[in-house]
Amino acid sequence: MSHHSGRQAAKHGDDDDDNAHDRWLNLTELADYSGLSTRTLRRCLTDPKRPLPHHRVELAGTSNGRGRLLVSRRVFDQWMEQFAVARPVRSDDPTDTSWIRHGFKP
Repeated sequence: MSHHSGRQAAKHGDDDDDNAHDRWLNLTELADYSGLSTRTLRRCLTDPKRPLPHHRVELAGTSNGRGRLLVSRRVFDQWMEQFAVARPVRSDDPTDTSWIRHGFKP
């Protein structure tokens, strides 16, 4: 079992670790993982229809409500599934006309 933090594990290539998928990520790490900006992720946290589940960890001695935001990588991956595109993607191959059968127009 690895004792690296999420950031250290990513730097050391521990993604093969059994627990890599259950890692907790801060917003900067989640942005690196997902390809989304931290600004976009912050908006996702408070989305009224599909908020991104997260935890706010208050550090001892602080009461300003600005604890550290953490997101489970596993939960993030599950949350992302709701944005999966269910229609076929049009191929760059000009001879591929399979998309026409599905009723999509160019």
